[in-house]
Amino acid sequence: MDTRKPLLVLTLASLLVALPAMTGCKRIVRALGKAAATAAKGDAGAAGGEETEASSASAAEEVSEEEAIGEKLNAYIDCINSISDRFHDSGQRYFSWADPEKGPTGKERVIYGLYTISDPAKCAAGIEKAKTMKPSIPELEAAGTAYAAAVTSGFPVLKDANDYYDQKNYKDDKMAKGRALHPQLVSAFEGFDKADKALRAQVDTLNRQVKERTLAKLEKTEGKKLAYWRSYTMLVAEDVVKLGDSHPLDKVDLPKLTAKIDEYEKAVNELNNYIGAHKDEADKFMMITALASEAKSFLVAAKELMRRVRDKVPYSSGEKMHLGGSSEWMVEGSPGKLVKAYNSLVSRSNSIHRRP
Repeated sequence: MDTRKPLLVLTLASLLVALPAMTGCKRIVRALGKAAATAAKGDAGAAGGEETEASSASAAEEVSEEEAIGEKLNAYIDCINSISDRFHDSGQRYFSWADPEKGPTGKERVIYGLYTISDPAKCAAGIEKAKTMKPSIPELEAAGTAYAAAVTSGFPVLKDANDYYDQKNYKDDKMAKGRALHPQLVSAFEGFDKADKALRAQVDTLNRQVKERTLAKLEKTEGKKLAYWRSYTMLVAEDVVKLGDSHPLDKVDLPKLTAKIDEYEKAVNELNNYIGAHKDEADKFMMITALASEAKSFLVAAKELMRRVRDKVPYSSGEKMHLGGSSEWMVEGSPGKLVKAYNSLVSRSNSIHRRP
């Protein structure tokens, strides 16, 4: 069972914020709504020009809706940040030594056990509260409810199994409890995989819609300046990583990936050119040149993967040992390296703030 779940779907939140309204974030993924709406308001004001009461009301209504969606997404994003990767890692660790069909026997060469997850009570409470927030988004709310149920029911099973293997109790009962726990673990992992995928899809779709609208506003209100090129570059990077994150590699749509990498390279060049040509503006923000450097590193990782696919370069026996695990990023031209480079790019983008 492949439980590998990259962070790419959720490393989106503050990327769409215009630089003048940048807010901090304690993780790679943070709430997008309030920051996005504030940025949109600021950009509209900075653009100047005459504005009628009708157009002002319309803009306020549109911004308010985006802000509300972002606020509603907070709970779902926080849950995925704090729980999803650990839950998937637990399954990956367990099935790396325990046969998914037969379960553990006690005769395995190595018994790694698994991982537990943090108490999901806060996550479940946040999702329940988000259901009451406007606007009503039934598909998102249903996916969130299913996610909360999956983590809530899976938590005690993972904890029980983790304690059992961590304390090596299988040496005392000849793996009897391990065999009894196996179907419960399989059910927990499969149920969570399904729930997590559904929630991520909802969050990703809504996140993308807000980002695209914000990018359009940036272009309309202030033109293609620093905030625009930063947001556009990150948006295209997201497309690249989605196209390239695939196992096996023969499932990658090479023409689409190649075209998107070309588009991304042009965006990176535009970002770098703008920074170089507008030093005074760029100097107002810390880490902006570091972002440009990180953007190039992601481009390198993307091209490495594209070339491996294009040239049909198989993984060596040594490289195969890293695939599907936390060390996949060490393999040149692998989806794991692409995802790691993307997450580093997002982390760098989210660290940008105005100099005091």
